[in-house]
Amino acid sequence: MHRRFLLATLALAGSTLGCSSEELTEEIWAFYLKAQITETDSENLSHNFDGAYQPSDASDWTSSADPEESQSIEYAEMVALGNGESLLVLRNRTYLGATTEQTTTWSWDRYSEGNSYESHEQGYAFTQDWNDHTLNQINLTQGDVDGVLTGDWTVTVTTDDVFQEDDTWDTALTGQTQSQLPAATYLVEEDDLGNETAVSNSSVDTDCTSSPCTLTVSTTLVLTRDVKAVLTDYTADDLDRNLEAAGQQAGN
Repeated sequence: MHRRFLLATLALAGSTLGCSSEELTEEIWAFYLKAQITETDSENLSHNFDGAYQPSDASDWTSSADPEESQSIEYAEMVALGNGESLLVLRNRTYLGATTEQTTTWSWDRYSEGNSYESHEQGYAFTQDWNDHTLNQINLTQGDVDGVLTGDWTVTVTTDDVFQEDDTWDTALTGQTQSQLPAATYLVEEDDLGNETAVSNSSVDTDCTSSPCTLTVSTTLVLTRDVKAVLTDYTADDLDRNLEAAGQQAGN
């Protein structure tokens, strides 16, 4: 049976101060997770399309909602790595942790970054650069009660996409008959009758103030929930016997 590892190793000291750091390697905690709320949900655009703009999302309708739901309960394993570092295994995901004073922050940044480029020797080029991140951060602090940690779990999702395409090109020579730049998804312009119409990059018209036509789309989503963790007497062997799958789901 594994002995409880010393949370003092993580500066989250508890009732196990009398045990040696060599013996103390793993602990099983019950996590009480409050309902997740949205703190930020935003989208920002920049472009060089002449006369184009982002349509207003104003509406004659108003709506509101104030839902409440029960917390969820899940089991997690904390493993000390030494030097104030640790692992947290929760929901079949592993997070790396570091401790400052009484607070430990476990985090993991899942990301995808890159670019794609295609061009034709007869005068056409399209590029897309992307930078997408999903950052999980779990912050827990030791309070006055040993074996009880409180804090929050924040998920920050950011996306950045930059599209560039030649303003004009010869469709006959290149075989590229339509624009690949997704301007119509985000931008509109007024036609001669004052109606809003979707914008596109025409192969024959000058649509942008300079070439290449450029569209940058950035989004930010921040979700957060309150967390309380309570130390249990379970061992890693208990977790292997399906304890990790036990718990209560959030109500909705």
